[in-house]
Amino acid sequence: MPELPDVEGFRQVLESCARGRTVRRVDVRDAGVLHDVSARGLRNALEGRRFGAPERHGKWLLARTGGPTLVLHFGMTGRLVCCHPGDAVEAHDRVLFTLSGGRQLRFRDQRKLQGLWLAHDDFDIDRLLRRQGPDALTVDRAEFEAVLCARRGSLKTALTDQSVLAGLGNLLADEILWRARLRPDRRTRE
Repeated sequence: MPELPDVEGFRQVLESCARGRTVRRVDVRDAGVLHDVSARGLRNALEGRRFGAPERHGKWLLARTGGPTLVLHFGMTGRLVCCHPGDAVEAHDRVLFTLSGGRQLRFRDQRKLQGLWLAHDDFDIDRLLRRQGPDALTVDRAEFEAVLCARRGSLKTALTDQSVLAGLGNLLADEILWRARLRPDRRTRE
């Protein structure tokens, strides 16, 4: 499953491929990855818009346009790929964004466990992210200790709970605990 470093990599793909470019065409090849928006609604909202600086919060990626914001979550197998419009379309390319400057951004996802949302304003973004804790890269040691001590249960369960710290998954939690020489089943308040 893509975790914080992977989604940060997707943010960098979005930055280098799409920032400052205008969406010329939105081709929804599989509407099963769209949440709370239709293929037509996504096209109407984004075509003609220019992508700004992308943002990441935990495992979520925000692609702002100065109007609606494209919100992406990659689930287990999702990713962003930067291509040229003439490149062969792969079987798992679900949504294609043809951009100015001869670029195409593709949302590729084999299992379709999450997908794309369209947020019309900051209220919509807050609604989508309301269950997320602070981004794991934004907390200092004192905040980290405070959020863990406020939880009951095992360290690993707390670390992978997105409402505690957004962005950590099994891989990062295991690595953190290994480096700290702590057992995953150790209680958070110990």
